[in-house]
Amino acid sequence: MNKHTQVVVMLLALVMLGSLSSVWAKLVLDQMPLFTFLWLMVATGMVILLVYACLLKRIPWPWAQIKGHGVKLLLIGLAYFFFYRLAFVYGLSKLPVTTHAYVINFTGLVTMLLSAVMLKEHPSGKQWMGALLALSGVFVYFNQWPDWSQQLALLVLALGVLCLALTNIWIRELSSKGLGSTVLATVAMVLGGTPLVLVGLYSDGVSVVLTGFQWFVIVLNAAVVLSLGVVIWSHALKYIRSYEASVLASSGVIFVALFSVPILGDVIDWYEWCGIAIMLMGLFLMQRKSHDA
Repeated sequence: MNKHTQVVVMLLALVMLGSLSSVWAKLVLDQMPLFTFLWLMVATGMVILLVYACLLKRIPWPWAQIKGHGVKLLLIGLAYFFFYRLAFVYGLSKLPVTTHAYVINFTGLVTMLLSAVMLKEHPSGKQWMGALLALSGVFVYFNQWPDWSQQLALLVLALGVLCLALTNIWIRELSSKGLGSTVLATVAMVLGGTPLVLVGLYSDGVSVVLTGFQWFVIVLNAAVVLSLGVVIWSHALKYIRSYEASVLASSGVIFVALFSVPILGDVIDWYEWCGIAIMLMGLFLMQRKSHDA
């Protein structure tokens, strides 16, 4: 097995594990307050990433660069580790887990639109066709309009997707200026996650009583989604093209749907599968520019 195939298999396993983590998180969020879950996950992710960066990898810290980009790093931290994560967990607690994953998958489309405005990167005609196709899948997926509580959750999650897309743009800007992915992720998590953790410690205290399975799901989500997963993904992009990584990431909604049936007892209707398929085809078309290049 060559290096490219190894990386693809590794990323596919990571996507599957992340999908399973989300389904288990949905299960746990029915048993505990969502904010408690959120701040414990962020705090655990901070510890894991700091241990990895400082003790295991012993990464040199470019303090001059960090200070020079302090405002942008703070914006990334707040947008991703505070606002997006809050929207992510709130949406997960209110929406079916497959619907939640479906909405998150539109991050690539929003990122493309923002990059056209903020980075002056103009999508090709094929990419615009893919965007329209992906959007058309929404009308198929939501064959039945959700109730008002789910509409609110969809709105909050959509704002979270906007924050995530902005984060993608800002990370690209800083990465192009030589700031390493692990340093960037660690500093941004500390800046954006610390306020969340402090509020959590104030509201819940230090003695939070949880079951072993709840702690397992929190640590798993912290490692796969917030900390080590980011490092693995960044490493993988050295060996595969960005469009391949995007297609692999988009497949997560399929695994979420498959895992949710036996674990949560969800029923995925035929029109939801059709909506997912249409969205994935649209997202694949949106990545073709990178492939052709």
